[in-house]
Amino acid sequence: MYALSCSKLPGALPLYPSAAVTRHPTSSLLRPRRCQVRAASSTTKQQLERRAVVSSFLYKFTQENGQKKAKVALFKRSTQVRTYRQRWAVISGSIEPDDPSPLAAAWREICEETTLTPSSLELLRQGKSYSLPDESIGREWIITPFAFRLKDVSEGGKGEAGIILDHEHETWAWYDPMDIEDSESFGAVPRLAESLRRVWFEKDLGLAAGAVLTEGLNKLKHDHESTAHQSSVFSLRILRNIMLELDAQQPVDEWWTKVKFAAWHIWKNGKETLCVPILYALLAVLKSMEERLQETKKDAADNSANASRNVLVRELDDHIASAGQDAACSRVGSALVSFLRIHFAAQEGSGQPLKVLTVSNNAMLTNALRHIVSDTEFLLDLRVPEQCSSFEGMSLAESLLQQLDPSQAISKSDAKEHEHLDRGAVFKLNMTTYTDASLAAASEGVDVILLGADALIESGAVHHKTEAIPAILRARHASRKAKTVVLGEIAKVAHSKVVGVCITRDGDPADLTSTWQAGSAGLDRSVAGTVAYSRGGINATIRHPKHGRTTGLVDVRNALMEWIPSDLVDIYVLENGILTVEDIRDLAEAFAQEEERLFRHI
Repeated sequence: MYALSCSKLPGALPLYPSAAVTRHPTSSLLRPRRCQVRAASSTTKQQLERRAVVSSFLYKFTQENGQKKAKVALFKRSTQVRTYRQRWAVISGSIEPDDPSPLAAAWREICEETTLTPSSLELLRQGKSYSLPDESIGREWIITPFAFRLKDVSEGGKGEAGIILDHEHETWAWYDPMDIEDSESFGAVPRLAESLRRVWFEKDLGLAAGAVLTEGLNKLKHDHESTAHQSSVFSLRILRNIMLELDAQQPVDEWWTKVKFAAWHIWKNGKETLCVPILYALLAVLKSMEERLQETKKDAADNSANASRNVLVRELDDHIASAGQDAACSRVGSALVSFLRIHFAAQEGSGQPLKVLTVSNNAMLTNALRHIVSDTEFLLDLRVPEQCSSFEGMSLAESLLQQLDPSQAISKSDAKEHEHLDRGAVFKLNMTTYTDASLAAASEGVDVILLGADALIESGAVHHKTEAIPAILRARHASRKAKTVVLGEIAKVAHSKVVGVCITRDGDPADLTSTWQAGSAGLDRSVAGTVAYSRGGINATIRHPKHGRTTGLVDVRNALMEWIPSDLVDIYVLENGILTVEDIRDLAEAFAQEEERLFRHI
């Protein structure tokens, strides 16, 4: 460990007791005015070094008087550090070049300063990054705050006993997050409350609206069944309920900023794997409501949000009522059929099957397959690897059969009543499921690897489940003619600087560890007591079978999602036709500009 420098603090600015302050335009928080370096006769602009840091707030929840109460841990800096001695702070530090993401940096800093690992903490929320310039030291801090929940011993965590401080802090204590403020009398490091409000949105939204947002985020996080479209509509309903709970007596501009603030959290802290379509839906409705807001402000009798709120809620209701995915799905299916008829024309109606491998299972892909069977003369040889945990093959077969008319299940040249079919009949759809370990057999001789994208970014990279890359590589090795076709929609195109390139979804490590036999190969599945930093999963210790001492560590990770690079993709099919990487980039950049404009000042 090392002494904490300025780069280790969340928004670490020196305290200036005499500095003037200006009021934040959307809250009662106070911000220090930027200090100016003055020459004898003129003011010079200093070039600031940018430094990215993370600030992590650790929370616990208790029952007080029958109500759930939040407490946040603050850590008092010791006399051994160089800056802000005896000041209250949180766990903070620089994002290092080898940190894959700000979240990874936050986990690393927490372990270094408290010894806590993911087995004892749960990520609650991420706050919007913000900039704090400090011209006195030539730095501009880019701060990304996080909130974590401390797990109780009953949940497999270590609880408060797991917090072991290093030399940077001398003690710690629980505080009510609503009591934390940026003031000299509170005795905290600078801008602590500003970082906190970005993860503890109750401070800005109020308890009622904050409770609605918290409940909505929990439902989004734990919903593993809803489609992208369903989750997007649900996200709009969360926003609607928040708008009704926000204080409408406040100035309309402050009220509108809080609406956008809530929308940002719905996107960022809801359903990570569907963050792109959710954000797309939120941006579309915010833009529409923004236009209506400008109209209502002209005719408003006063400056409160009263006059505008009901109008904007009705505008949001119209968006929810008109939200539909059928049109986009149908256009994607038609575009796919056009592509197949151009590139595989010789196989249509020839009796030679079109061999398609897919490791996806979503509404867009199911609808596209239905178009192939219903609208063409292709004989579809569909191959689907089966995962024991999610049963994609069985689910896809069930979805297709529910949508297809029985007469469409055989070739039109050999149409018969379903009950009269014999085993020699020629079916338009022949589907085979394979074990997920037998991709080589499933990929043999395929014409098309068909994938449904969860997200697309400006480079053309595709967010998808982890089986896709092995399937593509194996199919291309077996057949040079195999084409990788990605199905998507405009609502799933985003820029990496908005959504990040590290959005992943890990499955429960217990899916793997549950198959282990206790004590097998000297493996003890209990959480290690002296474990180094872990990026996630379950920590297990390896104990020597004879003397019982720990000889190593096992970190179990059940990764489910990955990014497929664009050089493994041949064709992108969206509702507006066949797109190139350049087309994807244009859509992503427009998306990023709108996100920046709407969320710039929250």
